[in-house]
Formats: sequence, structure tokens, C-alpha cells
Amino acid sequence: MRAITSALQTSHTLRTACVAIAAVLGLSLMAVVEQQVTAPAPSTVVADGPIVTDPHEEWDSRG
Repeated sequence: MRAITSALQTSHTLRTACVAIAAVLGLSLMAVVEQQVTAPAPSTVVADGPIVTDPHEEWDSRG
């Protein structure tokens, strides 16, 4: 009888631990999703002149 009680307590403890782990993972996932949803939209950068890849060309174009 004692072995059955011990097995039931172990089973209950394992189930409780699994539920707790699942809850923590669920809350973490919800936090990540909320952070992604509420993140500001990426801003668009508008160039104020021609896009130049060569630094010397840029220096020359400024006069």
C-alpha cells in the first residue's frame, strides 16, 4: 500500500512540474509575441542626395 501511495505522489509531483514548466514557457512565448507585435515599424531612410559608393566621388561631388 505504501508503494502505491509513493507512486501516486511521484506522479502528482511530476505532473505539477510539467504544468509549471509549460506555464513558464507559455508566458515566455506570449511575452516574445507581444514584444514583436508592439515593436515600432522600421523607419525608412530617405537620402538627401545621390547615393554614392565611392568616398572620393562623394568628396568631389560636394565641391
